[in-house]
Amino acid sequence: MAARSASFWAVVAYVVSRFVFYACFSAATSDIWVYLNYVVQGVDYGKTPYLQNQTSSHLLRDIKVYAAALLRTLNAPLHPFDYRATVEDLRGHVRRYAGAAEGKFDFSPALAELDSLGAALDRFYAAIAAANFGDAAAASAANAIQRLLGRELIGVGYSRDGRFRQDPARTTAALPDLAPATQLANLAADSDMARVIAIHLTRGQNRLIWACRSARQAIERHLGS
Repeated sequence: MAARSASFWAVVAYVVSRFVFYACFSAATSDIWVYLNYVVQGVDYGKTPYLQNQTSSHLLRDIKVYAAALLRTLNAPLHPFDYRATVEDLRGHVRRYAGAAEGKFDFSPALAELDSLGAALDRFYAAIAAANFGDAAAASAANAIQRLLGRELIGVGYSRDGRFRQDPARTTAALPDLAPATQLANLAADSDMARVIAIHLTRGQNRLIWACRSARQAIERHLGS
């Protein structure tokens, strides 16, 4: 009974540490509930092989890793993010959808906006690298920009319903508003379904452009350019 109780409390500590770690990185309050749902599912021994096969010592090791990462992150003057990788990832998905569409939809406006955002991010991170963040207000302003970047880019990249609704708990394609482009290759360009998809893609591309433009303009205001 004692061994079982120790295992139970090890799992509880593991879940709490993961929840705290992810919650501290959430870009919006709603994200906390996403992470909470994830870690709570993780303690179901019947469904999660990872926890089935772990001993208390392994769980304790993971807790120490998360705690160390949390401590270092909370004590860092700047959030340890680099959204240039996110932009590159989004650019890759847009190119993939463009290839799947086989020329039946023009994704060049989205790619141009991603390029502009990438250039702005280069200037932003260069300014961060050159700055002395002994001033707490300056660090706070830079961190605010990074949180805004997360809200804009992660939302458009992985959510169908936007930041004020909860997407269903199922697999979602990257840039879900653009995912129907994969159907265009099998449709006649003048078919009704191709026209419906083109309208949907136009709206989805506008959402991506708006998110990238909002992020870029926030960076430019921050840099004073």
